[in-house]
Amino acid sequence: MSDGDGSVGAGGGTSLRGLERRLALTMSEGRLSLQDQLDWAEALLGEGAMGEGRLLLQSAAIQCGFSSQMVVILSRLDPTSVLHVASPPAPSRRGNTVELAMSELRVLAQAVGPLIAGRVARGAARTTFSAGLHPVVVLARPALRPSKRPIDALVAELSAWLQVPDRGGDDLAGVLVDSLIGASGLAGPAVCGFAAAPRSLLAEVIALTSLRRFLLDSSDLLYTPLGSTRLFHVASRLDGAGLGPYFSNIGQIVRRSADMFELAGLAVEASSQGANQHLEEAWVALMSRGLTDERLDEVIDDLGDRNGCFALEIILKRLLQAPVGELDTRRLARIRDAALDNLNYALASYAQRALVDFAPTDQLERAILGVIDASGGRYRAAEDTFVACLAKTPEDQSLVAQLDAARSRRFERFAVTKGFGSPGDRQLYRLRRRSQRLAQSGAVAP
Repeated sequence: MSDGDGSVGAGGGTSLRGLERRLALTMSEGRLSLQDQLDWAEALLGEGAMGEGRLLLQSAAIQCGFSSQMVVILSRLDPTSVLHVASPPAPSRRGNTVELAMSELRVLAQAVGPLIAGRVARGAARTTFSAGLHPVVVLARPALRPSKRPIDALVAELSAWLQVPDRGGDDLAGVLVDSLIGASGLAGPAVCGFAAAPRSLLAEVIALTSLRRFLLDSSDLLYTPLGSTRLFHVASRLDGAGLGPYFSNIGQIVRRSADMFELAGLAVEASSQGANQHLEEAWVALMSRGLTDERLDEVIDDLGDRNGCFALEIILKRLLQAPVGELDTRRLARIRDAALDNLNYALASYAQRALVDFAPTDQLERAILGVIDASGGRYRAAEDTFVACLAKTPEDQSLVAQLDAARSRRFERFAVTKGFGSPGDRQLYRLRRRSQRLAQSGAVAP
């Protein structure tokens, strides 16, 4: 017999099982894995704590996705919950994984391809940049709509919403997602700080912190420029033996970046949108969320070679969902350099500002931000940056000269026209492609 927090035995002492759970939770530092959450859910359900166990199960289920394979597993854990579908899920189709993924991608593209194409047409308009003369665009995230509704109700509704097939323009999920990300009352505290709390509060904290992190990581599926609740819903139900829920299985399908572009071309064709480089690159960026190794680096490089800055912006936004202390600065610099090689100062500044946020005392990174902003014509921001740098190193004459050039609005002699760390062969290739684009537009290369 246990008390309200599930850790006190009949004699009043703490049970061994309770101690093990508390220890595991305390050592987790707020980062319980999906398997940890499923284990906790199973244990709580087994002890009759149906509300707490179901909350954790539903939270984990949203993050796992609702492939046919996962629905079977989750339904076994709690046959009476909303995870129990009315009709048995279709068995996983047999055959080659790549063939299954291609077939699934065609269906996906038919469902959301026109919507994505419309978003790309509005958001991927190209601008020709000339060093030192043009302003940059500040990229903003959508406003959230916080809610004071109970966490378990929000999680249950979102879980149920994802399980219903063929969702159309329903915006219920958008409200639920924004409510969970901005939920008040529990603002995402470290789980380890709640190790001694009642199990009802523990379950809420575990569910909310893990689900909020997942939803933030899934912003590319939910929000502009490509995302929508429709895309999020369809992606959550992708086959575990094919593309995988939320494209999680892409890493098992592609061997190199070229494979990604082939899949993207297939998606464009299946969506009946016709040949479109920007749209193909957008599909590459979308599917690349399933890559975490050197293949993602290769995709970034190839997009840079194609001047695919719209797609690189999508990848950058996804990378920036990580906490500041966990940012992949190497990839941020890679995207910055690809943007600079293509004279896209807006994207380069966006990436560089994140690098400055990561290392706020690094004067070199801050000075680079000033140079990029001034090169793109964002002079007021550049002035502020150079002044801040000179406050630390007033004797730096190069900074003084750059500040004067920014103030006079003539920064051409200091303007950066290539990436700081791009390999020489890539710089030359991108310069050649850039010159070709400028020649076609009738502009003069800087």
